[in-house]
Amino acid sequence: IFHEVRNPVHVINMAAEEAIVLLSSNSNPQRDILVDVIKSIVRAADLATVVLDDVLNIQRLQSGTFTFASIPFPLAEVHRQVVQIMHYQFQAKSVEVTCNIDESLENVVVIGDPNRLKQVLQNFLSNAGKFAPVGSQLLVQVVQMGTASDGIRTRTSVTNHGPMINPAERSKIFHPWQQLRAGEQIGGSGLGLALSKDFIEKG
Repeated sequence: IFHEVRNPVHVINMAAEEAIVLLSSNSNPQRDILVDVIKSIVRAADLATVVLDDVLNIQRLQSGTFTFASIPFPLAEVHRQVVQIMHYQFQAKSVEVTCNIDESLENVVVIGDPNRLKQVLQNFLSNAGKFAPVGSQLLVQVVQMGTASDGIRTRTSVTNHGPMINPAERSKIFHPWQQLRAGEQIGGSGLGLALSKDFIEKG
């Protein structure tokens, strides 16, 4: 845990020190450099926050103290909100994120935890985007699978065109701190998919 948190915090400190020096100079030609430094601070701080939140959530799930919300929310709209956020994230890589939702689900309101659904979808899209080739497409698809006594059943899938995962190693990616070799090279904490799995199974 300390290793995962220390690295981004170290970047925050270094970037902040450089920002102070640049601000002290009051030189216009250095403005672009300052903007890049501040962006590095924001990215590193965001990463540290995500890792810490994931660790805390996993501990709460394992101890049975995590509380899921149970409120009405529009299923289609929540999916589109996440897709829009991730679209901007992958613009630099020219990876397009699209969303196909069954027409029958357009106005459906469900009861559950919309923030956890967003988090799960963001985790899956983030991982899919890491391995997606430049100029490719990520597809989020939401379909109705049928009905049940307490409502309808839906399925959300995320598809990319990256390298295949060895079937023998697929279960590994859903364990905390576990990553395949390719994932270790790209980076990440190894917590996102494990947390998503727990949210889905226990939510």
